[in-house]
Amino acid sequence: MPKPPDDALYSTDIVKAMEQEREYKARKEELDYLKAQREWDQQQVTKQSGEEARERSNAEWAKLVEALPALKDETRGKALVTGMLAYGQKHGYSEQEVRSALAFDHRRGVILHKAMAYDRLQEKKAKIPAKVEGRPPVVRSGKRLNAKGSANREARVALNRLNETGSVKDGVRAYLALQKKG
Repeated sequence: MPKPPDDALYSTDIVKAMEQEREYKARKEELDYLKAQREWDQQQVTKQSGEEARERSNAEWAKLVEALPALKDETRGKALVTGMLAYGQKHGYSEQEVRSALAFDHRRGVILHKAMAYDRLQEKKAKIPAKVEGRPPVVRSGKRLNAKGSANREARVALNRLNETGSVKDGVRAYLALQKKG
């Protein structure tokens, strides 16, 4: 910014003081014009970047809706966005960060949705063993026994039963199984 002429100069050389004052006013008008021009340019850039950001945001939102069809339904979409905001805040993101992620990069919205779904599955997975307790264990299939193997098994079972009980009936069964075994 140029400096105005010194007041003491008016008392010694009035012509020189008036020339300096004229130069000062001309320079000040030029600087004021440049300031006004710069402010107008900044307003135009802000306006233009706002329009571009809005267009980009609309395009990204369309891609997000295409990737997550639940957003097409207004009530489900609001619930999903609310859930995404809460999930993001739960993991340290601010609401503004999550909103900008959804507005300007649909990929982050998809990843956030998948992370939410994965965490829901993991929570359900932790609850499953409580429901399964008390049920019989799953038996794995084994080799199918041939006729000789089946006869050997029957004889072994019958002999074990005879050793446990010692009854005549179990003795007859064991004898017949051993005869069948050959």
